This record gives sequence, C-alpha cells and structure tokens, in this order.
Amino acid sequence: MLKKIIFTGQSGLNKSKYLQETKELFEKSNIPFNFKTIGHKMLDIYNQKGREITETTILNLQKDTLDLLQAIVWKEILKEHKKENEGVFVINSHSVFRWHHGLFPTIDMDLAIQFEPDAIFCLIDDIIYIKQALVERKVYFYDFWELFAWREDEIWLSKLLTDSIRKIKRDNGIKFFLLPKSQGTELFYKLITKPNLQKVYMSFPITGIDEQESEKIKNFKSEISRYFIVFDPISIKDRELIKIYHDNEKKLKSNFKKIIDSIKKIKIDEKWKVNVDDYTELLLVEYCSADFNITGRDLFSVLKTIDSQIISRDYLLIDQSNFIIMYLKEGEDKDPKISAGCQSEMIYAYNIGKPVYIIFKGGEKKLSPWITQYSKVYENLNDCINDIIRLHGNIDENNKY
Repeated sequence: MLKKIIFTGQSGLNKSKYLQETKELFEKSNIPFNFKTIGHKMLDIYNQKGREITETTILNLQKDTLDLLQAIVWKEILKEHKKENEGVFVINSHSVFRWHHGLFPTIDMDLAIQFEPDAIFCLIDDIIYIKQALVERKVYFYDFWELFAWREDEIWLSKLLTDSIRKIKRDNGIKFFLLPKSQGTELFYKLITKPNLQKVYMSFPITGIDEQESEKIKNFKSEISRYFIVFDPISIKDRELIKIYHDNEKKLKSNFKKIIDSIKKIKIDEKWKVNVDDYTELLLVEYCSADFNITGRDLFSVLKTIDSQIISRDYLLIDQSNFIIMYLKEGEDKDPKISAGCQSEMIYAYNIGKPVYIIFKGGEKKLSPWITQYSKVYENLNDCINDIIRLHGNIDENNKY
C-alpha cells in the first residue's frame, strides 16, 4: 500500500534535510520512503541548457514561465509516483511563496487533486530559527513580520487545500496535520505508520512555573508520549521574544527617561509632532545574544501577532487531536491553579466534542464546577491513561502505513 503525502512549509525550515532524516527513520523499519522537492526540480529543469538561476533568483522569472515550470515538474512527479506501489511518497512544496513583499501561489489545485494525497502536512518552527537559517543562506530581504505572516499563509492555505480536495473527492479521510519541527521526525513517522494511535493535545501551565513544578510537567509529558502521539503547545516558543522585552522593560524606560523627556519637547510644525508612546524605548534598542540579534523595531512589529498566532495554532493542534490531557498544579494552599490558557483550551475542546481529561492530585472535589463540567478528573496519570485506553482503544498493530 502506498501512502501519498503533500508536505508544505515556508523557506528556512530546511525541509529537504528534515525529509532526508525522516527517510532514514523509515528505512530502518524497512518501509520505502521517497520524496521529491518541487523547487529543486524546477531549478534542475530550467538550468539544463547552461542557465544559472538559483533558489534566490528563480522567482524573478516571468509568472507564465514559473507556472509552466511548476506544471512540468508536477506532471513528471505524478508519472513517477505511479511506479510506486508501497511505502510513502512525498511531494515537498511551499503552498505559497513570499517574494518582494508579495505572494505567489505555488500549488496547482488540479495537479494536487490528481496526486490524490492521503494527507497534507505543514511543517512549522520558531521564526527566529527560520530567520537564522535564511541568513546562513545569505537571504536577507524578508522583513521579520513577513516570516510570521508567511508561516500563517502556509498553515491556512495548506488546510484550505486539504479541505478543498476532501470536498472535490468526497473523501473525508484525507488528513491535515500541523507538524512542529522541534518535536522531531519521530512525530511525522508515527502519524504515518500508526494512524490508529490516539492523538493527544497536552495542556499544562507554562508561565509562573518553578523548577520543581517544571520537572513534574516534564515527567507528565514524557509518560503520555509513551502511549500516544502527542502535540506539545510549547513546541513553538516565539513568545520567549516577548518575555525578553518584558523582563527588561522597566530598566529600558528608566535608562531612556531623560532622553525621552527631551524628545517630547521638540516642536516640528502644525501638522507634525513628536509621538512618544509605551513602545518608544523598544524602538531604540537591539537585542543581541550568542544565537541571534533582533532589533526593537522588528520585535515591535510582531508583538501582537505572536500572541494571536499562539491561540490560533493551539486550537488547530486541538482540532487534529482525539482529546486533551491537562495537568493542573497545586498552589501553596493545595488548591488548584488553572491558567487562562488551560481554561480556554478545555472549553474549546469541549465545544468541538473532544474529551478533556484532567490530572489533579487533589481530586475532583477540590475543583470548581467550571472545570468538572467540561472534563473528567483523575488524581494520577496512570489511572487516566488506563481509562483512556479502555474507553478509546489505542493502536491496531496490524494497521500500519
């Protein structure tokens, strides 16, 4: 049996390297794994007659030339994949490309339908790592905010492509998965080879956690991963950029106070005046670490974007899960402490029909009806896991890829 996958994601993910590592993982299990990268094959075809266009200049070609190249490559791959009859065959492509601050569609719907994919995966990663990878390739022309926008473009256009093929083919079995790169190739491998393994969104407090509680959460995540496919909400850590600023905000404002006060007094004319707001100090600085530099202007451009994308992305991860397992911590008074994020995830899952299982040492009696109404509570993780397997089953080992 052949599993056919469309694999999407923005530039800077090093998707071909990721897929090569995945190929090695499949081959260890004696499962054939073949992948074709649309962009690489477009370059190969165009440069056959001695031309020297590269991945950083190919989109300078006229659109009709690009469309023709893309169609030729897709048709070649469609012919090639018909020779395969078992294993996994992956077409690696962007769903959309950003170039000179504009968008280029990169997948022909008719050709994608002809491929008849079993699933579409969209690979994602922290934008700071995307930026670093592009800089290493000497690609400097993307504004920081564009990389955040491009990730959203890839996610939602990949999902739209999946939904459209489902409707046209009248096949609800075609899957869409958001795939956090930081969770490794093992996640991709399991999603393909163990389709009946229950998929879990792990919910747990993220902010205000001490070292002891952090260790408990680490063990919680490790234990769940032994039994299920897991999606981890902090597999993307973009919000650490905001924390870096907030941790130093008071110091910045204090150091710049005299300068800012003097700037406020500057007179220009009737139509123009000096504007000083809560973020003025941020716009004057640059954060430098051993791994990356980011200007305050770049960070300001994505402050609100980061939080809105976290919410949207976590809801998508819940959508592709069978249920949530949530860890609640005890406060100093032994009462439960539930974060706004956990509460929202619980209600969202409940509203779309996904079971919510809560681990709280103090038991159900200590929890508010605003929690127990939407969930089933266990005092320890082992009881929860055993009950889930009893209620939902786990994996049919005979049903692989």
